[in-house]
Amino acid sequence: MDPFTLAAVSAVATAGTTILGAQSEANVLEQQAEDEQQRAEIQAANAEKQALEERVVGQQKAGNRRREAKLAKSRLIAEAGASGASASDKTVLDIWGDIDAEGRFNADQEAAAADQKAKGITYQASLDRWTADRNAAIKRSSAKTTRIGGFGEAIGQSFGMMSRYGGFSPSSTIDGWKPTVTYG
Repeated sequence: MDPFTLAAVSAVATAGTTILGAQSEANVLEQQAEDEQQRAEIQAANAEKQALEERVVGQQKAGNRRREAKLAKSRLIAEAGASGASASDKTVLDIWGDIDAEGRFNADQEAAAADQKAKGITYQASLDRWTADRNAAIKRSSAKTTRIGGFGEAIGQSFGMMSRYGGFSPSSTIDGWKPTVTYG
């Protein structure tokens, strides 16, 4: 086999190996991007479920606070009746109103705290999704860059092998044909 043919075969083999390596690395980056997005989506779905559960628990606690106020008002009436006071007595009605207001306030506090916690969980889930999307975009961009770099490196290796071992250089001619590279 003449040196030019040997150099050409070697250059093609080297270039092919370089391209396959770059392609393999790019595929790994793309798979990592996909995996990270799927993981973030699963975690976000779980977080949204947790946020919903927090709201439900908050509503249950709010209902408990309303029931406690209702029981306290019922006890007030019973105690007032047992002491001989009337249920329509001004003091009894003032205490009744205070118990009712405190019960509503406590119920609203429970619901608001649960809602705030749920909003925080939902916000974090959205932030995690966004971060995974941005990281995936970066990895996909890196995969493209890796492919382009692999092709460029393969071309460089081919020219290097041909010029070193085959007597070929980018400015030499092959059977009267001069390879030219045009950019743009």
